[in-house]
Amino acid sequence: MTPLDRYRKHYLMFDYWNGEFMDGLRAKPLNAKRVKLASTESLNELTMLQSLVAEDLGAQFAPLIESRARINRQVQTSHLSELTAGAAWRELDAQSRAIRRDLFWRKVEDRLKPAQAPNTDETPAAQEPPAATPSTP
Repeated sequence: MTPLDRYRKHYLMFDYWNGEFMDGLRAKPLNAKRVKLASTESLNELTMLQSLVAEDLGAQFAPLIESRARINRQVQTSHLSELTAGAAWRELDAQSRAIRRDLFWRKVEDRLKPAQAPNTDETPAAQEPPAATPSTP
């Protein structure tokens, strides 16, 4: 899998979980289990995206991750009322727009970390298949 494919995959997964999280915050009544899962998964995917980009671009992720982590702590400890859910939704909405604008996979494709080469300790001769031996009649 290329670095771009990996980033695109995790970007789409983040987008899905972020949408679920935001929908869950707007739901009446608030489904705590759904919101907790979506919050955790969206934070995990955002962190994964940060690990796939170069360090200079990764710095743009830091404030987003800190904010998400704070909201995630509120959600996980059940300190989320309808009032705080609305405030969290507004913050997530602003973040989502910034992520779509600045961190969409097409915009960062030239700033991804290169793929890691597979670790092989074998010599090239050891990797080649054995030569076919001619059969004797």
